[in-house]
Amino acid sequence: TADDITPRNALVFSQLEFSLPGGWHPAGGISWNSNKVQIRRQTDVPVSRFTSDYQGEWSPRFSLTKAFRNFSVYGLVSKGFSPPTTTELLPSTSVINKDLQAEWGWNYELGIRGGAFSNRLWYDLNFFYFRLQDAIVQRRDASGADYLENAGSARPYGFDALVKYALIPGSSVSHSGWKLQYWGSYAMHPFKYDDYKTIATDFNGNYIPGISKQVFSSGFDL
Repeated sequence: TADDITPRNALVFSQLEFSLPGGWHPAGGISWNSNKVQIRRQTDVPVSRFTSDYQGEWSPRFSLTKAFRNFSVYGLVSKGFSPPTTTELLPSTSVINKDLQAEWGWNYELGIRGGAFSNRLWYDLNFFYFRLQDAIVQRRDASGADYLENAGSARPYGFDALVKYALIPGSSVSHSGWKLQYWGSYAMHPFKYDDYKTIATDFNGNYIPGISKQVFSSGFDL
């Protein structure tokens, strides 16, 4: 096959933030997203055309932060989505996947961030829970070729942390001199399928492939 692929993306968003007495900071936002892909198959006679029919996705986001002297606590609720990629629309079967839709879900987060030791130490700790719907999962036909469909759901939860510490703080007034900073990040993502079944196999409770359960990164900035 020979295909001409034209993606079209449009995004409109708005966000409002407030600062209220007592260190309260509510915020709310919403976006509308349009994602379309047009495929022209040149090897068909006459040339065939396909345009993906993804509905415009609305993505709201609400957050609330409470600021204290040296740290703040925050929580947020947001909706997200992930439209199919070109390789998912055109799998190894060479058949255009006309029914594939975007994955989507609601995300819930609770975290704390702040500083200590005259702000030489900075940290951000975050817990999250995500309800994924219409997950794009892989199938295989009788010939062994792969294709994808919206057939799964998951309820992943996890923990993310980032810590920075200035071993040599440098000068905050003139922005000159040496600064040496250590940083470390940790992610725990034990993601499992909540609902993923084929005709012959039940994958419920299995870990989602391609996602590391734990990731640790560390380094120094000079």
